[in-house]
Amino acid sequence: MATYYGTYGQKVQYLASDPTDPQIGQVWYNYTSATLKVRGYNAAAWTSGPNLSTGRGNMGAGSNNGTQTAYLVSGGSPGAPPPGSIYAPITTAAEKYNGTSWTSAGSMSVQRRSNSGAGTQTAAMSIGGADTTNSASTDNQLYNGSSWTTGTGIPANRRDGGACGTQTAALYIGGFFAPPYIGPPYANNNNTFIYNGSSWTSGNTYPTDIYFSGASGSSTAAISSGGTANPFGPLMGPTAAVNSWNGTSWTGLTSMPAAQPSVLGAGTQSAQFAFGSGFAYDWNGTSWTAGTQNSSARPAAGGGTNNGSTLLAGGPSGSTATELYSGAAVATKTVTVS
Repeated sequence: MATYYGTYGQKVQYLASDPTDPQIGQVWYNYTSATLKVRGYNAAAWTSGPNLSTGRGNMGAGSNNGTQTAYLVSGGSPGAPPPGSIYAPITTAAEKYNGTSWTSAGSMSVQRRSNSGAGTQTAAMSIGGADTTNSASTDNQLYNGSSWTTGTGIPANRRDGGACGTQTAALYIGGFFAPPYIGPPYANNNNTFIYNGSSWTSGNTYPTDIYFSGASGSSTAAISSGGTANPFGPLMGPTAAVNSWNGTSWTGLTSMPAAQPSVLGAGTQSAQFAFGSGFAYDWNGTSWTAGTQNSSARPAAGGGTNNGSTLLAGGPSGSTATELYSGAAVATKTVTVS
C-alpha cells in the first residue's frame, strides 16, 4: 500500500498546534485536536444568508455601501404594481446587515426605488431614484448609522445610475430621467457628478450615455463596467465597455467578456468583481476572467469594498433572499477520511 512518505518523500508533521505560517501544500497532524490538516485553496462560492425583513427589488445599495458583514440597503419596490395601477409600490424602509442578521436601519426621508448607494453602513448615501410616479429625482439622502437626513441634491433628475465612493467624496455616473419614453428628444445621460460632502459639481462626461453600470472604487479612482448604453436612444442596448476614472477624466479599459445590461460592482478600480443576473467576471487591473455566478441568477442589489467578499440581497417580486460570496483564497483545511 502506498504511503505519504513513499509518494512525497517526507513524513506528515506531528504537531501540538497549527503552524503560524503554513505553506501551500503543507500537511500536518494536530495531535491536540486530533485532526489531519492541509494548506490549500478554497474555491470561490456563493452561500445562502439570512433573509431581508422586507423583500424588495430596485433598492439602493452601492459598491461602497459597506462590507459583507456590515452592509446597508435602502428603499426599493416590495412587489409589482397593484391592480389598476401602473406604478410599483415603494418603501422607505432601510435595513442593515451585521454578518448574522438584518435589522431595521430607520426610515428614509422619502420613498425611493432605483436609487444608488455609496458610503459605508454608518455613513451612507442614497442618490437619486424614482418617486411614487416613477419619475427620477435629484434626491440625496444621508444616513449616519441611526437616522436619515436630506443632503444637497444632485444637479439633475436621475435614477439607476452607477455610484461609488464615500459620504464625503462620492461619484455618480449616468442614470436616466423618467418616466421613460420612446422617441426624440433622447435623454443625454453621460453625466459624471462629483460630491465633496456638501455640494455637487459636474466632471468630464462619460464616453457614452449609460445606466445600470457597475461602479466601484473612489471618487478619484473608479471603474464603471457594462450597463445599458444610450438610454431610450436609437443605439440603446447592453454594453461590455469598461472605463476608468482618475478624478478628472475617463479612459477606456479592456471590455468585459460579454455585454451585460445591468451590472453590480464590488471592489476597487484595479480589482473589481462585476456580477449580476447569470454572470460574474473578475478584473485584475489588466484583464477579465469568468467568475462564479450566484445560484439564483436574479437581478438584485449588492456589492462590497472587497472583490472577494460581497453580498447580494433582494430581487424582483419582493424577494427577501440574501447570498454571500467568498472568492478563491488560501485556507487551512481539515482532512476528513471516511
